[in-house]
Amino acid sequence: MAWQQSALGVAFALLIPANAPRSPEPLPRGEPTPSGPRAETWTRKTSRLVATQVRLGGLGARTHANWILFRLPFDTTALDRIRHVRFTVAATAETNVGALRIGSVCTPMRAYGPVESWTQYTMGGIGGTDDFGDHATAPTHDPTVFGIAVPTRVANYVACGRDGGRLTETTTWHLEIAWDEI
Repeated sequence: MAWQQSALGVAFALLIPANAPRSPEPLPRGEPTPSGPRAETWTRKTSRLVATQVRLGGLGARTHANWILFRLPFDTTALDRIRHVRFTVAATAETNVGALRIGSVCTPMRAYGPVESWTQYTMGGIGGTDDFGDHATAPTHDPTVFGIAVPTRVANYVACGRDGGRLTETTTWHLEIAWDEI
């Protein structure tokens, strides 16, 4: 009888989610920069950014709905104004993690790899990134946004409470950019 009650408890735990994810707020459209007259020569620029938005609400398996988004200081489609773009992502928390969450039940899962190995996106696919236009569930088509597609197993790990909430904080995520601008 006890094993039947345990099985029933597990079945309910699998069917009833612990908490329903909320829909992320859309990012306001960025201002395309640089603007104004063109410079006479190319200038090397660098910037260190903190994430603008962290979206880790897509749980289950292979949702393709989890993103870390950064607002860039330039328009990625203005190829007449920018060139030689290089992006380097980092996090102040462990990112080589994984879990599977079904309902309110969590189980460890093989990690996907660190944030440096996750797929990176921009409009047009500059600097070795993939193109948001080629992603079926892209969070934006704004040319001033850089996005990192977060593996679902990482979002599940966060939802299971195994990271102490650090991976949901925008200040955990950093993007170093170097580019030439005219």
